[in-house]
Amino acid sequence: MQINQGDAEVYLRRLYPVATKIIYLPESFSSVAKFLSHKPNGGSYFQNVIKDALAAYWSNHHVGYEDLATKQFPTHRSVVDWCINRIVEDYIAKTSKLMTRRKPKACYLSWCNDAKVRWSQKRNDRLREEAYLASDDFYWELNRSVAEFNEELKKVIGCTPFSWRSVM
Repeated sequence: MQINQGDAEVYLRRLYPVATKIIYLPESFSSVAKFLSHKPNGGSYFQNVIKDALAAYWSNHHVGYEDLATKQFPTHRSVVDWCINRIVEDYIAKTSKLMTRRKPKACYLSWCNDAKVRWSQKRNDRLREEAYLASDDFYWELNRSVAEFNEELKKVIGCTPFSWRSVM
């Protein structure tokens, strides 16, 4: 939907009276916005993490819309990478909170960092090899990247400490 930015605030407040924050996303976020709107009420684990990360990012970075669109998130790929990294970081943070003793927690965080580095390298290699496909479906890239991280983490620690929630 396309609306005049001057009227957008009033229009959206009327449509979503309980919304606490309205965030204007650059065009590079179009596939993420489509993904987030799929289940607007009580979305999945991934949707909730992305929504929380977006709200926190926009609250902490007081830059203009144009600056976000041109410098911080200029391409679809930069947005996808940012969202997937937020989900992986949230997963690591939540699973590490389940560990109460310091030494096992430190070992786990070290293993997670190792798995994240290896996963990131493999993911970048895969994306470079598949660049000719020009696939920009956020849903499939999210599922695939999260599954790849999960497999890498399994290789490093031998099990999955916390199962992923399904996207849809």
